[in-house]
Amino acid sequence: MEKNENAAVSMSERLKYVMAKRKLSITELSRLANVPFSSLSGYVSGKYVPKLETVCKLASAMGVSIAWMAGELPLEDIDTPVNISMKEEQEKAFLKYFSSLDYGQQAILFNSIKGLVYSDNVSTGL
Repeated sequence: MEKNENAAVSMSERLKYVMAKRKLSITELSRLANVPFSSLSGYVSGKYVPKLETVCKLASAMGVSIAWMAGELPLEDIDTPVNISMKEEQEKAFLKYFSSLDYGQQAILFNSIKGLVYSDNVSTGL
């Protein structure tokens, strides 16, 4: 978990908003997203900002786009369908997070993605 007071407010507000809309408690969302309760409590309170991996888990569990979670879409666009049309918005959000990493972190993430693509191609026979 990384501290970031400015980003924490936005993420905190979005988490509260979507949890209220979806009628989810912190306990339920923690279980659905496989995120520790204590971490999620910190995100909801604004004490911490989740890393990209956690944002992806939370977005998936709540049925919202990563772009919405990252603040790339207005709060009221919560129900924008999560589909291929969101690809451009998700890429923008990913690049925003990626560019905030230092070179070493970018290399680690790049190699992780490369490994995922390779293992997916092997399992599908591509």
